[in-house]
Amino acid sequence: MIIAKMKSQSSSSKLPTRKRVLRLNDQNSNLKFGICQFESCLGFGAWKLGFLLVVLALAGCHGEGYRWDSTYRKGIHTVAVPIFTSKSYYRGAEFGVTEALIKALEANTPYKVVPKERADTILEGEILEVRLSTLSEDIHSAIPQEQLLALTVNFTWKDLRTGRILVSRRGWEQASTFYPTLGEGQFEGAQSATEKLALAIVHELEGDW
Repeated sequence: MIIAKMKSQSSSSKLPTRKRVLRLNDQNSNLKFGICQFESCLGFGAWKLGFLLVVLALAGCHGEGYRWDSTYRKGIHTVAVPIFTSKSYYRGAEFGVTEALIKALEANTPYKVVPKERADTILEGEILEVRLSTLSEDIHSAIPQEQLLALTVNFTWKDLRTGRILVSRRGWEQASTFYPTLGEGQFEGAQSATEKLALAIVHELEGDW
């Protein structure tokens, strides 16, 4: 009887120990799982934090080191563009250049084109030469295959408030090719050269860096 009781007590005392071991193992597993979850979240959070810091740093550089701004001069709002004078015999060139220049100014600069009486500045010019040359001919018909039309001008941009010359160019030239054998005539060549000239003049009005 005594021996039976001792065995019974011995066997009963082992059961709680096994349960405690199982519980401990379960707790360890849960703890490891929790640690993995934490490390995973921490890694993802650190990645997001690092990305955010890079974005903020770049934003800071953009705000302090670099700035998007107009390349044209401050303090000038209006410009007068009288019709160019011309020394060329090419008919109507002065009107075409002046019209193209006004369009280029209004499309590409912050300046508004107004009459001289209300303008801050004036942009005046003179057509020196309109030159037409043949670059190649059709070998069978001797008809021009490729031609070049070049415009040469002088222009000056002056501040009417101070009398200061802002930009002055002499012998400024732009040219454009056209192809008579493809149905293009001098009109297309002159129009293309005029538009290129106007845009080149506008780019010259940009302020110094």
